[in-house]
Parts: sequence; C-alpha cells; structure tokens
Amino acid sequence: MTLYEWLLDNQRYVISVDSEYRFTDGNPPSVVCFVYQDIKTGEIWNCTKPEDILDLPFPHDDATYIVFNAVAEASCWLSWNIPLPVKVIDLWVEFKNLTQDGIKREKGYYSLLNCCHRLGVEEQYIISEEQKEHFRDLIIHQTEYSERDMQQILDYCKSDVVVTGKLLQPVLDHIERRLSKAEHETRLLQIMFRGVVKTREAQVIHAGICCDNEKLNRFNKYWPDAKKNFITEQDKDLDCFEDGIFKQDKFIKLIHKNNLEKRWPKTPKGNYKSDEKTLKRFEDNEAIDKLRLLIKLNGSGKMLGYCVGEDGRSRTPLNWFGTVTGRTAASSNKYPFGPSKWVRELLKPADGYTYAYIDYKQQEMYIQAYLSKDQNMIAAIQSGDIYMYTAVLAGAAPTGATKDTHPKERQLYKVGVLANSYGMGRDSLAQQLNVSITTAKSIQAGIKRAYPKFFQWQEDLKSRMVKQKRLQTKFGWTRHLPSGDVNFRSVGNWPIQATGAEMTRLAMVMLLDADIEVHATVHDAVLVMVPTNKRGPRIHKAQEILMEAAEIVIGEKIPTDVDEFSSNWKQARNKDKTGDGDLFDSIFIEIDKAATNGN
Repeated sequence: MTLYEWLLDNQRYVISVDSEYRFTDGNPPSVVCFVYQDIKTGEIWNCTKPEDILDLPFPHDDATYIVFNAVAEASCWLSWNIPLPVKVIDLWVEFKNLTQDGIKREKGYYSLLNCCHRLGVEEQYIISEEQKEHFRDLIIHQTEYSERDMQQILDYCKSDVVVTGKLLQPVLDHIERRLSKAEHETRLLQIMFRGVVKTREAQVIHAGICCDNEKLNRFNKYWPDAKKNFITEQDKDLDCFEDGIFKQDKFIKLIHKNNLEKRWPKTPKGNYKSDEKTLKRFEDNEAIDKLRLLIKLNGSGKMLGYCVGEDGRSRTPLNWFGTVTGRTAASSNKYPFGPSKWVRELLKPADGYTYAYIDYKQQEMYIQAYLSKDQNMIAAIQSGDIYMYTAVLAGAAPTGATKDTHPKERQLYKVGVLANSYGMGRDSLAQQLNVSITTAKSIQAGIKRAYPKFFQWQEDLKSRMVKQKRLQTKFGWTRHLPSGDVNFRSVGNWPIQATGAEMTRLAMVMLLDADIEVHATVHDAVLVMVPTNKRGPRIHKAQEILMEAAEIVIGEKIPTDVDEFSSNWKQARNKDKTGDGDLFDSIFIEIDKAATNGN
C-alpha cells in the first residue's frame, strides 16, 4: 500500500481547501471566500461567509486538510473565528522538503504552478500565471464584487482546490521514493506536524506584536528631519559620511583602519563591496556593524522592524521553513528581531500584560554535544562554563582555572568554540582574535583534541550525505545533496541549526497548546505575553515547555533565560554609551530636537 493509499484508507475525511482574500500590510486578511473539495468523492462546497463553513457536512476538527502554504488558509480561518484544524498537510512545505539542497532557486520555484509542472500534474488542471494574475488583481483591488465577479472568484478558487488535490498523490509518491524509509504512520505524523507548524505560525502572526505606537509614530514623523544630525554625530568615529552621504573613499579608509582589506570582497571593477549582505558578514567588527546600521538608517524614511496594522499591532510573515535549515525568514525591515536590537525598545505589551522573552541557553552547544554524544562536550556544558572547560581540556589552562584566574585563555577559547560552530577558518579566527595564524591554528587544534568524538561525528555526517544523498532531522526535515560542488562546511553545521529550528517550532506549538500567547519566534527564543497578575506561574510554565521541547528533540533539557518587561523593553546602556539602549536614546534626542524645531 502506498503512502497516498494509506492516507485515504486511514483518514475518514481528506479535504483539499483554498481561500481567497485581500490584505494590507500589518493587518489580518479580509476573507473573500473558501472552497473545499472532498478528495475521495470529488464533492465541492463554496463558502462565502463563516456560517457556510459551520454547515459543511463533515466535522472541521476531524478532517485532514490538504493545502498549499497553510499560513494563508489558517490566517483566513482565524479572521472568520474558525478554530484551527489539528490535521494539515502543507504541500508547499513538503515540496520544499523534497527539493531543497542549499542552492538558491529562482523566484517562483516553490509556487503552486511550478510544483504542479515539476511533479507531473496533468496540464488540464493547471491554469496559467496570466490567469492567476488576473484574478489576484480582481480580488485585491476591489472591496465589493458583483455576482458575476464573485462567481469568477469562486471558480478560480475552485481551480486551485482541484489542482491542490491532484498534487497530493505525486507529492506523497515522491516522498516515498526520495526520502529515508519510514513507516507510513510515522511519515504522516512528521508531515502533519510540519503542517500544524504553519497553521500555528498564522496564529502567532494573527496575534501581532504589541508596540509603543506613540514613540513609533513620533519617529516616523520626525526622522527625515532628524537623521542628518544623528548620522553626523554617530559617524564621528567612523568618518564614512559627508553631509549625510556615504562616501566610498572614506569607507576604504575604514576597511584599512580595521585591517580588513585582505578579507573584504570586491566588485568585478575592483571596488570594495558595501551592500547589506557584505556588511553583515563582518558584523562581529564593531565599527562595521555600526556602519551597517547607519547606512540602513540613512536610507530609511521610517522605523525599521515594524509593520503596524489598524489595531496598533505589528505583523509580518515569519516564513517558517523559508531557509534550508527550516528556520524563519521574516523580513528584517518588518520584524523587530531583524534589525539592530535598539528597535526592540519600542516593544511594549498591552495594558495589564507582561512580555517574557525566553531563550535557550547555549542551544547550539547542547545540540552539538547531544547529537554527537561527545562525553567531553557534555561534561563541558554541565560544568557551567564550557569555554573555560574547553581551555583546560585543550591544555591552555590548568585544572581548576576560572574566568577570574585565566580571563585571557577563556576569551580565546570562547571565540574559538563559537567560531567552530560556524565552521570559521583559521585566518578568519586569527583576524577576529587579533592573533597570529599560528595561535589561531593552535586554538583550533586544541578544540579538536578536546572534542574528538564531535569532530568525528561531523566527518561522518559528510560521508553520510554523500552516500545517502541527504541528511534529515529527527522529525524529517531534509537537506539534499546538490549536484556539483558541495559546501561541506555548511553541511556539517546544518543538522545543528536545523535541529535548533525544530526545537523552537515544537516549543511554539506546545506553548500555544497550553494557551500561552506567542507573539514572536526567533532562532532560539520566543516572545510570549501573559497577564501581569499571573506572570510568575505562567512564565515558569512557558520555560518548562521550552525545556520539555528540547528534551523531546535531543534527549536533554536545555535551561532558559528570561527577560520580563511590562512597559518598553529596555536595552543595554553602558558607561561608554555604546549599548543599544544608548543608541535608542541618541536617536530620540535628535527626534525631540526635530519635533521642537517643527513646532
């Protein structure tokens, strides 16, 4: 029996569903319609109001829904106050899981139409991209529809429902052929978990992120007038701007000043690159990271990191599974956890509530240790100071050394351990530590001596990737072997980041199941909102859930840190005024000046 046959045999109702809606940035969708089709019988139902869904001849909570990108349908269900289903198969996620290999795909590669063409759905069921664009324009640019228009929209929605149903079997057939062998029940549990993740992603987006709209609006109103003075003041130690304009010749001097000229990438014409992607590669350098911020601020007319809707809450897609590791890929311009940390000072929970930002302590180190089963690394984590423990194991510090007695050695091995997680080479490590290549090489050799089983595990991963043509996480998220050259450094780190993403996804689902409001997810953290009068037990419960999720994924609980705030989230302020909170203060000093001058 095939996986497709097993699904139809073991699920009473298998329903293909699609929705049509209008949307504006920051707001939940305005639903136009749903169309449902029973894949077994072919029967179709049109729903143009919530009551139509309640009247469907099958129980909503017992159906297995087949969708293409569940966030859309889940967002529409939530907008109509329809409970989210518990059994969802998202063919967008599964197509991505079948094909992703770390190679960047062209725009539209993961679209419904391309998926259908690639997996052999009959052409008679696939409409053209031009037809899709026509109906998208009709839906988005009108708020009222004639009877004829509405019928055309329903017919268009029906075409997507039918083709989604036709896509189900080839997707499941390819899963059986291309992915590691598994029992049908296990396989479907993994598939449905990914589908539920996408519906819960919609739940997080629907809730929105509370923020200080008074300060946000003030920034947006006065920033165009304030930014020139701010850039001038902040640029004094960088000297890369002139009259508010970024200067390439000054930028070259900054690169040489920081001894980065040998590592800095150049354009085909031989100029140093200054795009966002390049600058982000060097964000560990304080001056470059500051320059990156100033360039972004200088080019922006409004606050980065927020996309506020009519209800005063910020919303943007999280795009779980948007990256090869399965991590989120939210827009850095519309998500407060994308830009620099100073923008987080505008996060502010609703009255009577408290925000708790809960993050795993050294999540990646725990994952490395417990996936590789390196007992030395496990002991290092359990010691309470993995960096000092590593320096001792490597022979760089004596037994009993502490961060107080051997701060230099600890710092060297802290950077070395973290750099190892990202596969950093010795030249880059030497540059970051400002030490010789010989010293950097010695640090890397010491770390390898300390954790031989971990490094052997990484080598085994590469061999397995070549032999099996894929790697998979515990819950079945997959990276395939690409044709051509393979970035084995990336392959070695993939299971660690992918497992971390799996852990955070599971924690998100478990938190929502426990009726704890999740307003944001980050790589290794969540932002939850709880009633202030119940914050102690509710936050404690949330922390327990994160630890439980870790135990399910890697077999060990990972402790968490928590930062609570009932007003604006205060960021770090330092004596030397270099903290993110200090930057926030500096920006708003200029905002206040511009507001005064404007009055």
